[in-house]
Amino acid sequence: MTIQVVYKNKAKSGNQDVIAVFANEKFQIKNTSDFFSKNETSSLERILKNKKNTKENIISFNINEKTTVILISLKKDLKSFDVENLGAVFYNFIKKNLFKNLSIITGSIKSKPGKDFIGRFVHGIKLKSYEFNIYKSKKTKNIIKNIKNHISRGGALLGVCNGFQILIEANILPGSLVRNKKLLFTCRETTLEVQDSIQSPFLSSFNTGDCLNIPVAHNEGNYIANNELLKELENNGRIAFKYKKSSEIETDYNPNGSLNDIAGILSKNGRVLGMMPHPERSINSLHGGTDGLKFLTKSIEQIVG
Repeated sequence: MTIQVVYKNKAKSGNQDVIAVFANEKFQIKNTSDFFSKNETSSLERILKNKKNTKENIISFNINEKTTVILISLKKDLKSFDVENLGAVFYNFIKKNLFKNLSIITGSIKSKPGKDFIGRFVHGIKLKSYEFNIYKSKKTKNIIKNIKNHISRGGALLGVCNGFQILIEANILPGSLVRNKKLLFTCRETTLEVQDSIQSPFLSSFNTGDCLNIPVAHNEGNYIANNELLKELENNGRIAFKYKKSSEIETDYNPNGSLNDIAGILSKNGRVLGMMPHPERSINSLHGGTDGLKFLTKSIEQIVG
């Protein structure tokens, strides 16, 4: 897949295989003649009339025999995160539809909804397109198959750090883990707050609001997801831990930039937990604390019975 950003006010559609054009919430485009011929404009108006009540914010259609047009609707008062999230949604859309040789026409932006709009939009694409493939090979297929069989039988499973990444890449847990926000490896102590979650052997010995001091050590622990998934995780009690401020003046309590300060999530049945912090590195007072030992011991007791 090749994505080209065209910083021009004019770009005729006939010169591109697929072009992405920004529109307002009603899919209206500024200066339609800059992008489409009269015949194409007529076709566009006819197509959009049929999609008048669509709830989608990205649609596509063939404007002529050679060119596909993708319209991206922009809501008012978009914040930086909204723009990056829209970029991620856009990437999912073009990946699903197998689009190639794509050009994004920036000249169609009527008014920039925030500083460096296109930069943040492309950043959202890059974050969503990131793939953690280091553990993918023919040898791991049987391992993943056995893991999924274990889960399907109701087995409990804990994935820590790279283990969490594997669970996501294997589609056992949802979302994505990408490079830390500052693009640097981080190794430090963090405070985790237990969330109001579904029944889980990993958390049943703890109360909502309990805190654990557990270290992190990762380069790619930045958890991201679209708004729909974030709401699903929140509403269904599938967020196990969030990074928490240890004091009111602390500003860098979130070590990687994870959305909503998410440090760990659960499967739908609560028996699979993925988390970035390392409880196994907090089992001796010489290591700075024993909260990890407490967490692991309680979890094993609940699982084994």
